[in-house]
Amino acid sequence: AASALTDGQRMQVDAELTTSPLIEELRAKTAANKEKNEAAVRQLTSTMGSVYDPPLKLVRYLGEGDSMPVTRMVTPEQIKELNAQGYELDCPKSGAACGLIRR
Repeated sequence: AASALTDGQRMQVDAELTTSPLIEELRAKTAANKEKNEAAVRQLTSTMGSVYDPPLKLVRYLGEGDSMPVTRMVTPEQIKELNAQGYELDCPKSGAACGLIRR
């Protein structure tokens, strides 16, 4: 038969559980892991784009100082600049990097 704890015994057990050395050790590890995990998340998400970042297009072209065409990530603002300079994007249907053609 199971013995029932009195209110005093239950309070003593609760107090022991909240102050146990093992529980204190686990709380310390949890705090350390939290900091480590938050740092890892910050590092990972800082290299990833956000949903608010502009959509980028891959454009392959020969830029100033390049000896061969290089594929670059270009923002919509940069595409407008290229259009203003007389260039137009030539994007293949395959989804590969776009090229630039002079209009």
